[in-house]
Amino acid sequence: MITTNANFWDFFVSKQLGYTSPIQSAISKDLNLPVAEFSLFGSILTIGGMIGAIASGRIADHFGRKGGCISLAIGRFLSGYGIGVFSYVVPIYIAEIAPKNLRGGLAALS
Repeated sequence: MITTNANFWDFFVSKQLGYTSPIQSAISKDLNLPVAEFSLFGSILTIGGMIGAIASGRIADHFGRKGGCISLAIGRFLSGYGIGVFSYVVPIYIAEIAPKNLRGGLAALS
């Protein structure tokens, strides 16, 4: 049960954080991003995952499981930091781009 739960967690997190295809044209248009820059924006999560996967074996070999757990805690802290920044910036961005008649409602939803 726990293994199934963990596998679903990985699947859902990567889908939620890494899948931006449906809104690609809107983001590119709003931010005036060329395709190459948007692709880099969408690939940052995947690149970080690849680097983490490559480094995890060496971390586990060098520091053992406890050291791996410490690096996991550091990663969770950095993820929390990113979420905190995101939680502050998104409502401001929504308030800046939303039409005046929808601004309050859209900002309240975020």
